[in-house]
Amino acid sequence: MTDCAAQTAVPQAECGALLALYTATDGANWIAKNGWGQNNNVCSWYGVSCADGSVSALYLDENQLRGAIPPELVNLANLQTLRLDTNQLSGSIPPELDRLTNLIRLDLADNQLRGSIPPELANLTNVRYLYLANNELDPNVTDAALLTWLNDPNKFSDDWRNQRVPATPTATPTTEATATPTATPNPFITDCATQTAVPQAECGALLALYTATDGANWKDNSGWGQNNGVCNWYGVSCADGSVSALYLDTNQLRGAIPPALTNLTNVSYLYLANNQLDPNVTDAALLAWLNDPNKFSDDWRDQRAPATPTAT
Repeated sequence: MTDCAAQTAVPQAECGALLALYTATDGANWIAKNGWGQNNNVCSWYGVSCADGSVSALYLDENQLRGAIPPELVNLANLQTLRLDTNQLSGSIPPELDRLTNLIRLDLADNQLRGSIPPELANLTNVRYLYLANNELDPNVTDAALLTWLNDPNKFSDDWRNQRVPATPTATPTTEATATPTATPNPFITDCATQTAVPQAECGALLALYTATDGANWKDNSGWGQNNGVCNWYGVSCADGSVSALYLDTNQLRGAIPPALTNLTNVSYLYLANNQLDPNVTDAALLAWLNDPNKFSDDWRDQRAPATPTAT
């Protein structure tokens, strides 16, 4: 079992914050919970990404989290990405989240959150991606500073206004689409030869994946090719100076998986399902790597078929 006082991967308070989240959101019944509370290598736990000895991202979307968001999350002082969307979280948004001053992406969409959007969130001046749609939050914001922050057209869409109304006998069903990030052109700035976060071959493998799978049009391509902080790129998790996991499921990847991906020799978790990747892999080395039963499931084969016109 995890001993936060003895583990050295991240500060003790950050380890405690993760365990508080696990406890508060019925972690025993999460869909994926590999490593959580079972070992002291916090950075290898499912959905946890670390950089520079601190938790930098949490990718726990679509993972059957239930319960309230614990205020202990504020102890993740260097967190840049928080994805808790598409779960069954309830209660209110903790105003204490305003202390996550390094946060760039906050995604709480598609849950059962209620109440007012805390005015304190306006203190999150570094947030560039905010998703709160499809909860039961009050869209009538009266705090002037919060309203100005939410309505900044250079940062956010107005998806936060799209809230579910609790069903009533006379209600007319409506469908509200969850806003998704708009991908932007992403010419490479990253120099794999000079970056020091991971081996050069691993950096090159990531850029090969980006190029081969239409990365410019991914649902979320935050950071990819834009800087040398490879371990902070969306969906990339690192441990001990190497890429340890890729969480790119349901992210609009299209095309063939490149053979260069086999250069990610220390990856233990690979999630590529629910994209439009070609599941017919012909490269023998890549196929052997993808099919290694000691590392991966075969979720990469679970791809969406592109929509086709209905025959008449």
